[in-house]
Amino acid sequence: MKKLIHILSLTSIFTINASVFVSGNNVQLTDKTTITICRGDITKAPVEAIVNAANQQLLAGGGVCGAIFAAAGKAQLQTECDKHPIYAGTDAVRCPTGEAKITSGCALTTRGIRYIIHAAGPDCRLIKDEKEQDELLRSTYESILALADHHGITSIALPFISSAIYAFPKERAAHIALETIMEYTMEYTFEHKNDTHLKQINFVLFSPDDYELFEQTISSLNKNYRLLEKILSPLNSNRR
Repeated sequence: MKKLIHILSLTSIFTINASVFVSGNNVQLTDKTTITICRGDITKAPVEAIVNAANQQLLAGGGVCGAIFAAAGKAQLQTECDKHPIYAGTDAVRCPTGEAKITSGCALTTRGIRYIIHAAGPDCRLIKDEKEQDELLRSTYESILALADHHGITSIALPFISSAIYAFPKERAAHIALETIMEYTMEYTFEHKNDTHLKQINFVLFSPDDYELFEQTISSLNKNYRLLEKILSPLNSNRR
């Protein structure tokens, strides 16, 4: 396995379809995979797939979900979502909490976004146990990444799942989001002796406060990630 490299880069600004994205800390997990923290409109992200913070019924909603449906074409995207079967014995659930489903990008394909991955994070207004909340949120991100890898997706943009109306405490949610992606990338490389298909992983935050929280969290987690590299590197060499 190739040695993991970790780099924090200087802040840069780039423009996409007349919307300004602020790109801050980059953490290069391997020589081919990088996480970047961005601020802007996720529907204008320069990626192959974007993630929708979905409800279990895969219906158009508010916030990020509403913005994605509007940009993709509400009727067309709803038709795509409705192709996923309803789970028996549920209240029209098409995507259980902690799981993810995929559709085409619909109208967003004209922007280069080929896929939309719909992920249902935990609703902390209903799920009160903190351990269960954490496990479900972690499962949500793992499901996203596994589905993206299954479809050979190389670049993806994710929102801050469950942090708005679903009321997941933001500091915990940011930590779980970033830690899960770091762990997934490391474990995938270790287990498969090859890098994940995902080369660029962007977190696209809408509010300045969320952006700042992710900047601080990724800087902190990167220190621990460097330590894990030192521990795992000899093990990876022995597996070759």
